[in-house]
Amino acid sequence: MPRIPGRTGYGVSQRNQQGRDQGSGSDNLEQKQAWISKLIRDGDVGNYATDCSAAPAQKLECTTVAIRGLSVPQEEEATYYFFHNFVSEDPASLSAYSHVLPTIYRHDSSFSALPKIIEAIGLAGISNVKQAPELMVAAGQKYARVLRAINASIQDSKEASTDQTLTAVMLLALFETVTCSNPESMRSWVNHVNGATAIARLRGTDQLRTKLGRRIFDNLIVQILIDCLQRHLIVPPDVIEWAEIAAEGETWETVPEYQLFQIIARLCALRATVQKANKHDIGVVTLANLIDSDLEDWKNSLPPTFSYWIKQSANTEDVFSDTHLDLAQL
Repeated sequence: MPRIPGRTGYGVSQRNQQGRDQGSGSDNLEQKQAWISKLIRDGDVGNYATDCSAAPAQKLECTTVAIRGLSVPQEEEATYYFFHNFVSEDPASLSAYSHVLPTIYRHDSSFSALPKIIEAIGLAGISNVKQAPELMVAAGQKYARVLRAINASIQDSKEASTDQTLTAVMLLALFETVTCSNPESMRSWVNHVNGATAIARLRGTDQLRTKLGRRIFDNLIVQILIDCLQRHLIVPPDVIEWAEIAAEGETWETVPEYQLFQIIARLCALRATVQKANKHDIGVVTLANLIDSDLEDWKNSLPPTFSYWIKQSANTEDVFSDTHLDLAQL
């Protein structure tokens, strides 16, 4: 399924590129291999290496990626790109998979779809950055194989409800985001979110009894909210109920995330209502005011770990205007 490569925003600043150009090719390769091994072994996703997607390359091919004369297996390069760009333990990171994928990825399993969809997303990302259509073709081929593997696995209700299967389906949606080039990608993204929601229903409330299960669910409800906001839908009642159950197992520092989910769910309901009613209807206005009030109360009740301050910056490479927000390091 060849796709036209697009720009995803995973560019590399000129300053960082210059730093990479000064390094040794052999050192870079060894550094990346050590970083991936450490990540799979103990889940440490600290920033041990630079972005391999922008390493000096002489030629990109469908079987290997050449770096300063050294051939790196395509799968390893793609996996590194994925974890470097989508997984981070930086407290200020907004990465959705930081506390999920390192644990699930290194878990022994006969289910091969998870590492393959990670490779597919990595290849698509490299293709976008390098403007290399042949890598996008390879990514599409891996994506198609993953779809077949998942379709086969969900025939077994036990296999369908595993952490690996649910995470792989959510990553199918991420693949559509990275490769999005036409309306069909959006429809596929919606289908994958619906599929992940169906698997979550199969898992039931048992998925919320462990911290890992709740983190996977956190990633899913973000996708559900985006879908409902975009398509003016109400959030399914069972998902709202699951969020309330999940919050009961959290600490006071993480409960605000679930509280915010409930508020956004009410915003989804408002948007769905506006689609069918007069936007000047007193009930619609009242509900909007209540949501504003809830957001204000939520903001004022946040623990100190959610604090931030505004910093001025003249470096327009890192920010869109002349300001950005720094999260408190407490």
